[in-house]
This record gives sequence, C-alpha cells and structure tokens, in this order.
Amino acid sequence: MSVSLCVDWGNTLGKAAIFEGDTLVCIEKVNDEVGLTSLISQYNPQAAIFCSVSRPLADLVARFGTQLPLITLDYRTPLPIQNGYHTPQTLGVDRLAAAVGAWALYPGQAALVIDAGTCITYDIVSSEGVFLGGSISPGLRMRYQALAHFTAKLPDLYAQKPTDSPTFPGRDTASAIHSGVVGGILAEIAGLRQQNQQLYGHFNTLICGGDANYFETKIKPPIFAIPELTLIGLKTILHYNAI
Repeated sequence: MSVSLCVDWGNTLGKAAIFEGDTLVCIEKVNDEVGLTSLISQYNPQAAIFCSVSRPLADLVARFGTQLPLITLDYRTPLPIQNGYHTPQTLGVDRLAAAVGAWALYPGQAALVIDAGTCITYDIVSSEGVFLGGSISPGLRMRYQALAHFTAKLPDLYAQKPTDSPTFPGRDTASAIHSGVVGGILAEIAGLRQQNQQLYGHFNTLICGGDANYFETKIKPPIFAIPELTLIGLKTILHYNAI
C-alpha cells in the first residue's frame, strides 16, 4: 500500500499528514524542515504533495524533491474536479484542496465548504464536480482584534474563550462583543446556507479549520465537521496525479 506525505502551510501554522492508501495515519504540526525530515524518516513515503498560502515552497522542494516524487499544488495542477473560478491563479490553494476533499468524501453531491481559519472561507462545489467559488470574510480572531485595534476602549476578548451561547442583545460590553463576533459569524453561516439552498437545492455543509470547534455544535444540522478536510483533498490530488 502506497504511503503519501501531504503538507498544508496555512497563515498560522503548517500541518503534515501521512496516509497509507486512503487511511490517515497521523497528523502533525510542522514549522520547519526538521519536522518533515522526521516524518519522512519514520514513514518512508513514496510521494508527497505540498501546498501553501503563506510561505514560498521553493526551499522545501529543493530540500525534499530529490528524496521522493513531489508536487506543489497550484492553479495548473490537474484535479479530479473542474475549477470554475474566473481567476484561478489568485485562488488560495487551501480552498481548492478542501473542495477536492469534499468531492472525494461525497462524490456527486453539492457541498458548501466552510474553512474557519485566519479568514473564514465559504466555497461551493456543484453536484457536477465544479468548484464555483465562494466568499472570504474575517476569521474569529481577526474580528476580535479589529474591534480592539480600531477603537479606543473596546477590549480584545479573543484571549478569553468565546462564549458558547452568544446572546442578543448583549447586556454588557463583553457579551455584546461576543454576540457581535460569534453570533455574527453564525448568522453569516445561516444566511449563506439559506442562499445556497435556494440556488442549488440539496447540498452538504462541511466545516474545517482551527476555529471550527467554536461553531460546529451551534450550526443547524446536518453539518459534517472534518478537521482534516484539506489534507484529504491533498491526498486525493496526489493520487489523481499518480505519483
């Protein structure tokens, strides 16, 4: 059974996964070459795929590309879905990988993919397997920090655990901020789901990203929380390219 290494460098940190065939063996946070070297030594993958929205990959390709077959995901990489984005060269590769992951898990079914990371992205994959694009909005931490940064007196409450049950109206400044940030994101998600229901009929809602845990239990079902969705997409793309 083939062993694959899939690496996703986001805006905050890097994640590396080892797959044996389609089975996820492990996921580790990585920030430098040392962590990747350790994984390669331990699992001896036969192929690798890297994607990044933050750091250049040329140094990693130069370092590891001589050890094993390796591809870097960009807008020119062959995919098992069609990319319908009007400016594919500007599309974040993490969004594309997550969309492929949704298609791999639920082939032939439309999906709304929510990635709650530094930014929150909402992307649609049609039931015909076409990436249609979506929207990008500020993420959880960015919203808390913006309120503190652009005002004189509002506190940055991201360091506190966001409230599990944001209420409206907030009866004090802290609850009003939590209501605006967490409750605002939940309203955003609900509105987009309603809009997509009208446009595309039945679709699956999948959520991933570092802040997904704040929202997955608060979104009206059905919803599928799949933290490793982007990595599943990378593995699928790697296998599709047969290296």
